[in-house]
Amino acid sequence: MRVNFVELNIRQNAAKLMPRLLTNDQKQHQLEISKELKEQVSNDPHFLFKVVSGDESWIYGYDTEAKWQSSQWNCPPSYRPKKVQQVKSNVKSMLICFFDIDRIVHEESFPPGQTINAKFYCDVLRRLREDEEELTRQMVHEQVCAP
Repeated sequence: MRVNFVELNIRQNAAKLMPRLLTNDQKQHQLEISKELKEQVSNDPHFLFKVVSGDESWIYGYDTEAKWQSSQWNCPPSYRPKKVQQVKSNVKSMLICFFDIDRIVHEESFPPGQTINAKFYCDVLRRLREDEEELTRQMVHEQVCAP
């Protein structure tokens, strides 16, 4: 017996991959935060100029060779040399970057084997605050000293 899915008006859908499934409480919390941010933007048009965001990414090392470095002189009818496509090496480090609407505020890279835990992030955030304070001092100085 053959089932006609068109007549039944059904189709097979693959599940959407999600980084994580949120509970209803987590969804509600995100909704409340979004509403607060929307209200802050409506109350202060310059609010987004004050926001600093961050991202982290693994950076992989590559053993690169320029195209001209792999070229060879051959006599006809020689075949063109073959070059293997680059693959990620086992050398990797983490890059953490914080930025605002205008510029990169703070960046750090960490070697393989670095333990990444709460203390690690607290130290990163402390250095971010120090860099941000220094940038603010520089901006104020530039504004005061501007002709």
